[in-house]
Amino acid sequence: MTADNLHFVKLDFGLSLVEVFCRIVGSCEYAYILESVEGPEKLADYSFVGFEPCIVVRVKDGLAEVQDMVNGRRDAYRTRDPLWLVRSLVGRRRCLEVFPSRFV
Repeated sequence: MTADNLHFVKLDFGLSLVEVFCRIVGSCEYAYILESVEGPEKLADYSFVGFEPCIVVRVKDGLAEVQDMVNGRRDAYRTRDPLWLVRSLVGRRRCLEVFPSRFV
């Protein structure tokens, strides 16, 4: 993905994050919410709603399946630490500088 093919949609601020997510999840096979939580009140400082990921990771009983949604390739891994696997997959991706460095 390059900065040229990013697509941003301005949303009605009258909608809650859950309402936005429900609208997206109804038309996508995969959707997710990422929130940064700070402070003793555990309030979300920033929220990101995403959909149509390029990689899907499924983990059950120590067996991880990684599916590349672009080319359909599937790989299987045994893991005791699924987060390590996710970190290694994310580390292979090039991040775009569209957000302040705090998020990357």
